[in-house]
Amino acid sequence: MVWNAFATMQGLVLFTILVLESAHLIWKLRCSWIIENGGDLSKLPTKDEIHNRWVKSINLRLNFDKLQTDTKDTAATLSSPTWC
Repeated sequence: MVWNAFATMQGLVLFTILVLESAHLIWKLRCSWIIENGGDLSKLPTKDEIHNRWVKSINLRLNFDKLQTDTKDTAATLSSPTWC
């Protein structure tokens, strides 16, 4: 029963990271498109550019979250299994 709670929490942590980082990237893409390009439809970023920026932002956030976990802390009992 306890293992199921950890698995659910780990999934929730990863899901939260994915949703927040994706929303932030959408906001950044829209702002840069409006501000830098004046909303010109011909200057929308390509699917490859969007994909590459998404992968980069997710990897940066996951690496930061992994480094931020302190194995000496009691909170690490939740986050350490997330990265193993």
